Amino acid sequence: MNTITRQVSSARTGNRKALRSLQQFVAASVVVAALFLAPNAGAVPVALDHMLGTVVPSVPTSGDDEAAMINFLVSKYNSGLYTTSPTVLGDNPADPGSETYKLYFNHSVMPSQLPQAVYSSTRNPGTGNSTTINFGSQTYQYLYAKYGSDVEIYYIGDLSGTWTLPNTGRVVNHNGLSHYSLFGGTTSPSPVPEGGATVALLGLGLLGLAFIRRTLR
Repeated sequence: MNTITRQVSSARTGNRKALRSLQQFVAASVVVAALFLAPNAGAVPVALDHMLGTVVPSVPTSGDDEAAMINFLVSKYNSGLYTTSPTVLGDNPADPGSETYKLYFNHSVMPSQLPQAVYSSTRNPGTGNSTTINFGSQTYQYLYAKYGSDVEIYYIGDLSGTWTLPNTGRVVNHNGLSHYSLFGGTTSPSPVPEGGATVALLGLGLLGLAFIRRTLR
């Protein structure tokens, strides 16, 4: 009987140790995941490498007009004819105004084909040097920023969480931000190749499974 009691006690002790080790591993995994995902969730400025284009001068009258401006740039990007960023496109024949469109792109950020823009909402800028915007969980595809008569358009389909937009234009005449608009898309863009964070998290999960199997034997 004493032998059985010792065996049961030893098994319980081993299980407690395995549970503590598992808890420590889970806690460490959470910390590592937070470190990998933090750059996409922090309130940092939307980078210039996400810029799709500029329009100067621009006097849109509605969200649909703004969508048409974005979709002109999207159509040029999707054509695959342009290999230099930025490329001056000139005027948009479908636009009654006279503007100069300039196409920017970064294939390490943008998918090979971009979706058509669909207007979602227009909002006023915040106070201070920048405006904080919550993109949700990759809810939007494009950010339209109106700086006086200048427009900066960004692709944000790969961004989620909270980001900031400078209240002064960064590319053209450095005017003050008058408003910004957010746009969804009609189709899902082609996926961008997975980055190092995703690969690292997958490897972490596989290590965790191996650890659990070893400690619970």
